[in-house]
Amino acid sequence: MKRFLTLILAAGAACTLMAQSDEFDAARIARQDIKGTARYTAMGGAFAALGGDASAIQDNPAAIGVYRRSDLTFTMDFSIDKTESTWGGRKMNDSKFNFGVDNTAFILSVTNSKKRSGLISSNFGFAYNRIKTYNRRLYLKQDVSSASMTDFMALHSNNNQYTSPANFTSAGSYDPYNNSNISWLQIMSYEGYMTNFDTLSKEFSSLLDAGETVRPTYFSHERGNMSEFNFTWGGTISNIAYLGFGLNLRSLDYTLESTYAESFEKGGSFSLNNYYSVDGVGLNLSAGVIIQPADFLRIGASIQTPTWWTLEDKNYGSLNYRDIDFDGTAYSGTQSSPVNGDGYKYDLNTPFKTNFGLAAIIGKQAVISAEYEFSNYRGMKYKDANDPVAFTEANEGIKDIAQNMHAIKIGAEYKPVDEFAIRLGYAYQTAPTKDDAMRWIRWNTTRTDTEYSVWKGTQYFSAGIGYRGNIFYADLAYQYRMGMEDFYSFSNATYNDGNASWSTFENLDGNSACTPARIHDNRHNIVATIGLRF
Repeated sequence: MKRFLTLILAAGAACTLMAQSDEFDAARIARQDIKGTARYTAMGGAFAALGGDASAIQDNPAAIGVYRRSDLTFTMDFSIDKTESTWGGRKMNDSKFNFGVDNTAFILSVTNSKKRSGLISSNFGFAYNRIKTYNRRLYLKQDVSSASMTDFMALHSNNNQYTSPANFTSAGSYDPYNNSNISWLQIMSYEGYMTNFDTLSKEFSSLLDAGETVRPTYFSHERGNMSEFNFTWGGTISNIAYLGFGLNLRSLDYTLESTYAESFEKGGSFSLNNYYSVDGVGLNLSAGVIIQPADFLRIGASIQTPTWWTLEDKNYGSLNYRDIDFDGTAYSGTQSSPVNGDGYKYDLNTPFKTNFGLAAIIGKQAVISAEYEFSNYRGMKYKDANDPVAFTEANEGIKDIAQNMHAIKIGAEYKPVDEFAIRLGYAYQTAPTKDDAMRWIRWNTTRTDTEYSVWKGTQYFSAGIGYRGNIFYADLAYQYRMGMEDFYSFSNATYNDGNASWSTFENLDGNSACTPARIHDNRHNIVATIGLRF
């Protein structure tokens, strides 16, 4: 009979195990929305060559050089995030409302109106931009499935070189959660009766009978945001060139709470509950230029270094099981991992970025602007100063699943009268991960959340209006974001530690791979900006 384990360990126990974050966590942190002032939002964020907007500074710091007057601005955002899912033919949907401050900025312009050449103006700016919002609830359900997470648990356990429960020891005691050679998922699945161990074949197997089906459900709640604080200097050179340099500080606060559950065809059920959070700060530097060779044309370009993050993870999980038949006896209970209260600290470099833009200025009535952006996702890298090899597999995984991201932004503005403007915009971002990307749960990780998304391209459609007085201005924008992803509740592959290779579900006879859910992740945004120029 299995031993039921109840442990209360020291808060720092997880620090002896492998780093938690992986390539999918890095991609989620690196992905950014197109967010900012109402004018920036309405024109699809296509401001690399246009400048003159507080949110444009996040793309090209030379945008501050275009200012001729000081500026104080404030932006509010009202959004509804809607998720529509199809999983095994079952359709579900959910929505969540959110309100926040997307931008506030102060630009101080110091202009020498008598100069016609050299440094004509010198502008200093501080801006806050909320560049990403994590605000989603996801609910999935299937009426019947031949794929069970218990099969994945068995596959994962078999691919660990420390396969036998006899190896669940640390310093001679039965203390597996504090054993850095064993993943918490392997321990939890065995102690929670989801897997059996055959002492003759020395292999784990699912508790389910061959061909037994399950009814799976999944619920998750993501919350948090990523913010950026820009400290920027920009100048105007001879009314032809605009230069800009920025120091950009970022903060991240992200939390995921999820529950995956199965009820079994022949009786019994389980639910796997997970909590994961990451927070920290990052720094990057940026430099840019906007050239105006003629009154009707502006050309802009900028570069941004990788963002150097210092982050901290926290995670824990619990497995609740009910009416599990084992040796003729029905068991019910809870198997919980330790709470990683002190967290795991590490560094992450997210992508280097560069962009190029063109803007056509048609008299004082119209503007058409376009921008291309490149982000080097394959260059992301984890580091642990105390353990140089801690993230070796995660960094290799980044090269396996990530692909560099490209974005196209197009915006237009028309003024039927001097004080009033009508705006339209469109943007498209390619996917940061390959279509065949899979999440590989490492053999000694403390993470027990197995879900992941393979993101597709994202489209933004936007429109807006604006009023410009001599001092006061106000803008209003609507943005519709269309995103799509394939969501997996657990992976179809796991790392074989003994053979240094990857194993997939096809290696287990009679088991089916996890069917992805197709998720349509749409967001409706109303953005309002007010400001003063003086």
